[in-house]
Amino acid sequence: MRSVSVSSSRAACAAAFVLRASAGYQPLPLGELVAAPSAMAMHQLREESVVKIGSIGKGNVGGALTRLWQQAGHDVRAGGRDDSVADVAAHGDVVLLAVGAEAVEDVLQAAGPLDGKVLIDATNDIDAKFGSLAARVAELAPGAKVVKAFNATFAPVFDAAAQLDPPAHLVFCGDDEGAKKTVAGLISDIGMAPIDVGGLDQAANVEAFARMNISVAYGQGRGPQVYRFDTPQS
Repeated sequence: MRSVSVSSSRAACAAAFVLRASAGYQPLPLGELVAAPSAMAMHQLREESVVKIGSIGKGNVGGALTRLWQQAGHDVRAGGRDDSVADVAAHGDVVLLAVGAEAVEDVLQAAGPLDGKVLIDATNDIDAKFGSLAARVAELAPGAKVVKAFNATFAPVFDAAAQLDPPAHLVFCGDDEGAKKTVAGLISDIGMAPIDVGGLDQAANVEAFARMNISVAYGQGRGPQVYRFDTPQS
């Protein structure tokens, strides 16, 4: 398996892999790099759909998504350990959960009721302690519409990934179709193509896929990568 390097002015290098349905990981041409859409262009695409987002977590993932969604014109409030989790959660019609797995229970308890809100679970169960961490999130926030997303990618390559044509893919899943439509739009807003893999019963597979990506990136020393599912040409 050989990686394809992608460079940009914002990210020095990102390894890119394309997953073909019948042949496993294979290096394929990713096409010409194109300029990433400007914040104004993304805002014009979504100006009728400004989303209020509360981002719980200001680390690599939470911080990067906050910046990119703000550039896309969304109303984002972010908070970390020293901020009021309840106030951040109350701000959003969509709440991003981007904290360590060990903090999930305490953070959701501090967030208060999330009834009716879209709850994006971007957490990773690195040690595979849960059958599905997203299922645990759904138990802890029973009134929320949980969507597993943004965990199976790498924040350091978000900017470079936005320049790929065709775009890199990002898998997500959830049970509520309206919530998934909202999240698909937020994925598109950072320049990636959303791939709906089904209901929340698929979250364990998404989490395992994320662990594999992390192992390839750091365990094998290949570095953060993006992926794209591509059907082989006959």
